[in-house]
Amino acid sequence: MLIFSISDRSNFLKEQKKILSKCRCLCNRLMKILKVKQRYVFDCIVINQIEMTKLNKKYHKKNTPTNVLSFALNDTKILKTNLLGEIYICYEVCVKEAKNKAIKFIDYFSFLFIHGLLHLFGYTHTTNKNWYLMNKLTNQILNLKKYDYEK
Repeated sequence: MLIFSISDRSNFLKEQKKILSKCRCLCNRLMKILKVKQRYVFDCIVINQIEMTKLNKKYHKKNTPTNVLSFALNDTKILKTNLLGEIYICYEVCVKEAKNKAIKFIDYFSFLFIHGLLHLFGYTHTTNKNWYLMNKLTNQILNLKKYDYEK
């Protein structure tokens, strides 16, 4: 079971209930696909460009906003906790990228949510092999035939 909240710091989300419902369904699919048996808790925080730029600068030395950042607590065995971590999604970047890709906001938000969640589970896209695996899992979870949101 995945327990999460979506916090909207700037009150951007107009369809918060719909987004929450969709993300719950996606979490259930992720659990089946990854065969997750344990109960985990994480937070998803929707922030503005200024906050995202600060986080991206502090942790990745990039002075620009990005669409999603994840901060995982990977040592759950050591910490004896079921906390996965936090996902930060930048609302303005999500809106802009969805528009540029001609994708509905809720669909692109769902992609970023799953992308961030896969990072919390330890998946990366630092190599082509890892990127293809992460993309394949994302497409399975989102129930897409074949579509690349990145690269």
